Amino acid sequence: MRYTLAAAFMWPWIVIAGSLTDIKHVVFLMQSGRSFDHYFGTMSGVKGIVTPGQSSTEGVPAGSSILPWPASYLGGNWTDVAQCMIGGYDGWSQSHQVWDNGANDDWASANTPNSMAYFTRDDIPTHFGIAEAYTVGDMYQQAVMSSIDPNRVFFFSGSAGIPGGPQQSDEGGPVLQDSAGWPGCGHTDPNLDCWPLKWHPIMKHLQDANVTWQVYQDTPYAHGQQILAGFEDFNITAPGDPMYNRGLAVNESNSFITFIDQAMNGTLPQETLTGKDAGGWFDHVPPTHSPNGTAGEWMQDPYGGAGYTPAGPGQVMFLEKWLQALGYNVTTSEINPWRRQYMSNLINAFDFNNPNYSVPNPPWPATPPNDTVLSSFCGQYPDRNPLIPINETRSSALATEEGFKQVRGNLTEGRYLVFEQNGYALANTGGAEMTTMVATPDHELIVQQWVVEQYEAFVPNFKFYSVVDKRYVENVVIEYLGADVGYSLFCDGLYWGIENNETAGIMQFSSKPAGFNIYSVTYGNSAWT
Repeated sequence: MRYTLAAAFMWPWIVIAGSLTDIKHVVFLMQSGRSFDHYFGTMSGVKGIVTPGQSSTEGVPAGSSILPWPASYLGGNWTDVAQCMIGGYDGWSQSHQVWDNGANDDWASANTPNSMAYFTRDDIPTHFGIAEAYTVGDMYQQAVMSSIDPNRVFFFSGSAGIPGGPQQSDEGGPVLQDSAGWPGCGHTDPNLDCWPLKWHPIMKHLQDANVTWQVYQDTPYAHGQQILAGFEDFNITAPGDPMYNRGLAVNESNSFITFIDQAMNGTLPQETLTGKDAGGWFDHVPPTHSPNGTAGEWMQDPYGGAGYTPAGPGQVMFLEKWLQALGYNVTTSEINPWRRQYMSNLINAFDFNNPNYSVPNPPWPATPPNDTVLSSFCGQYPDRNPLIPINETRSSALATEEGFKQVRGNLTEGRYLVFEQNGYALANTGGAEMTTMVATPDHELIVQQWVVEQYEAFVPNFKFYSVVDKRYVENVVIEYLGADVGYSLFCDGLYWGIENNETAGIMQFSSKPAGFNIYSVTYGNSAWT
């Protein structure tokens, strides 16, 4: 399932112009227990709950399916109550049952109907404001199709120890379930969730390279919330050791208040980590995963329910490239080669040639209760889950905001797209051939909207459909050329382009690429089933 507030999904072999050395501090904050659709599925211009290519309930018997539904649909104080909802389950077995061999269609029965609930801007206005002030990553995904511990282990090290990967069988793991980092194995015959973990977390590589780093936390690791204690590199440390002081200690020097103070006065270490998973909440996008049988990625389900299955989708790793740009030799050996090849680049989230230094101004959040213990706040709402709406219509359940966002990074399917160059947009006006029209500021015209269907994951070849009548062009290669250039479109040995001759936009076909701007749009006139 996809995470929130992260950089977009990208192909790793694209190199973007600009300077990573302009970045002086990197902060990794891992959002806990929320899927992308649960938070931002109704946001305009993203791969949200209304996108082309989703499963249809047409012809399904009444009462046998449920649509996603707004968590606070009852009104009143349900905007507050919904923050305390108990959604679904995010364990290995439930996650793989929901995945259903890639169909991703078993949420309500294999998980719970509550898992289908989602927030809107009215529920979480500050989150929406922050997300729209930066790059919204609608294809950033958790690393393992499971719960907290496997994803934290991967977050801190680049691996969960899946058999066939870089880790040896005597190094602990594979971490598939929550077990709080205690010594021994959580399951035997076969051995699973075995601790301590003897491969290195990223902090060990940072420490060896003299990169300053710090984990900020307010919860003692002894409570099981600090997964680093399960790594042998930390397990053998004691107070006074830099690894302990920077990773395990809980005191005023590494509290969240200290983090805020250091961020404001510019004294953060180079690398900051704080910490996770989708929490069992619905997401319509099937997890991205490697080809069947990829070493270190696929395994026989040890719990017997899913057969031969991928352990999880990909995760992106940006840290190495940034540190190498600053002159540090930091390369981890823990990441599976497949993930390193296909899932290792966050750089396309940036536009170094056209930086935006404006200060975001998201809606200011309400003052939290004086008692910040969540159980105290939620304790005032004994009934935290509303009745499941059973008479939904697509128009009511799947109402999304209208608008657009410019696309950055390499393209995946599942969006309504507008392609523009030199003030004109590709269009289908009903004639025998594709043509052009003057682009509009809001990119709202249906005749300018297209849907792409990927032939194969991680290969930029697409069917290029018109939303108007589903006519399509075969095998269009769409590649990202950088934030300041845009995208090239290549078909039948020639690149597409649009020439502006001051009176019209003329389709051009040449041997040289010309950059298109792509906009992901969400409007009521779009319809694709």
